[in-house]
Amino acid sequence: MLRQAGHHRPDRGRGIRDRDSRLSSKPHPGRPGRAARSAQGGPVRRRDHSRHDELRCCRAPPPRQHPDPGARARRRGALQGETRRPESGGTRGSGRIATVASDAHAGRLIVVGSGLQPARHAGARTVSEIERADVVFSLVDGLALAWLRSLNPDCRDLGVLYDADRDRRESYAEMQHMILEQVRAGRGVCAVLYGHPGVFAQVGRKAMTQARAEGFETRMEPGISAEACLYADLDLDPGERGVQSFEATQFLVQQRQIDPASLLLLWQVSQAGNVGCIGFEPRPDRVRILVDKLLRWYPETTETILYEAATLPIQEFRAERVTLSSLPDAVLNAATTLVIPPATVAEPDQATLRRLAEDD
Repeated sequence: MLRQAGHHRPDRGRGIRDRDSRLSSKPHPGRPGRAARSAQGGPVRRRDHSRHDELRCCRAPPPRQHPDPGARARRRGALQGETRRPESGGTRGSGRIATVASDAHAGRLIVVGSGLQPARHAGARTVSEIERADVVFSLVDGLALAWLRSLNPDCRDLGVLYDADRDRRESYAEMQHMILEQVRAGRGVCAVLYGHPGVFAQVGRKAMTQARAEGFETRMEPGISAEACLYADLDLDPGERGVQSFEATQFLVQQRQIDPASLLLLWQVSQAGNVGCIGFEPRPDRVRILVDKLLRWYPETTETILYEAATLPIQEFRAERVTLSSLPDAVLNAATTLVIPPATVAEPDQATLRRLAEDD
């Protein structure tokens, strides 16, 4: 059973996420937007609407404040910098640094999940892999990045490769290249992704697939995902009525069938219809198309829940109840998940029940 609406405080704990999601969706200072570049005769990236099978790669970035273009260039250079580690007998952060000799056979890639609240959600094995790595690549928010650097000083922020005017799949390909470059150089690499590293996160999976194909050791350590937090925060058990889970854009552009007798989760609902994977601002007109499709199975008065897991210990999760028809006017952030509780009761399969009774 869902907790009573009065228990939830939809306005608490949202300020940081709302602020950062707005910041992350704005063009960088000094860089004209798509419309401006078109008016100036400059190149404009065209969206490829044929890559629907790759939409699962378009995971929205963690909440963060993008740096100015100059800082982005400097930090991008740092991603490609020389990997260093303590000399034998030294400790990380002691100042005793030695360059790692390249040994392609020694390279390894471990992909770990930091959870939604890294210092609280990361397990002992995840922390150990971060500490022992020669180089750490991270895709987490700013506070988590500071925590990671307290564990391993050579922690490089992949988030600088995001660009609001760029197809995120291109950013992910560059991230994979950065990771594999260090593995091929013989380093022990740990890639830290927020939440669960294998859920809506193709960077780690694709890098591991390529590394394995080249003969390197790989492994993934799980993390606490937004879905795990959702079941705990909303007091929902997927085993009671079943659950269907889709990325919102995939659901929108593909032929899918919904069972309204089960729980429905639509992830990244703010990006519904963003087939080009460019930009982060929600589009009410696209959300309206999503609502129109959902009306095939649900009345427009159906009560839904806009869920966001807390990413800080001082925050409370968001669980705002809105009707399906009012969804286009609701506040949707990069981390918002649309939750639709079971709306009907599943009918028993009498034919199967009779067969089972005969077997008894």
